[in-house]
Amino acid sequence: MRLFGKLKNKSVNAGKHLLGVDQIKQGYSTGFSIAKELVESNINPTPATDKDEVQIPIQQVDSAKHAFKRLLIFFSLLFVFGILYTLLNLVQKNWIIALLALAFSVLCLSLAFRYHFWLFQIKKRMLGMDFKDYYQAQKNSFFAKKPKGRS
Repeated sequence: MRLFGKLKNKSVNAGKHLLGVDQIKQGYSTGFSIAKELVESNINPTPATDKDEVQIPIQQVDSAKHAFKRLLIFFSLLFVFGILYTLLNLVQKNWIIALLALAFSVLCLSLAFRYHFWLFQIKKRMLGMDFKDYYQAQKNSFFAKKPKGRS
């Protein structure tokens, strides 16, 4: 009887190690602690610094503007081609391919927006803008009255 009792305990321990129960417990506790920390940080956010003008060398600003403009144009064109490919597949009733092309197009659109947002921040020299500031500035520049005179 004693021999079987020792074997039973060893097999239970071996089963726990084989299944990775300890690692799963540790993973859940780590994930839970990270989630708890994220929730607490969102409830009590740390005070953010004010957005002020950033002094960046002109050469770096120009190279960043050029790079972001190229990326914006590239992803905008990919978005347009992706939408056209989506429409083509919808007409041909290839639903799965059309769905994949639409997902690709949405990805390209989000990347184009990202680079436009960064380019806008660099042009305004206000790094750290949030979406509300960006939207307000875009709305003001879009609806601003243009001075009359030479076109």
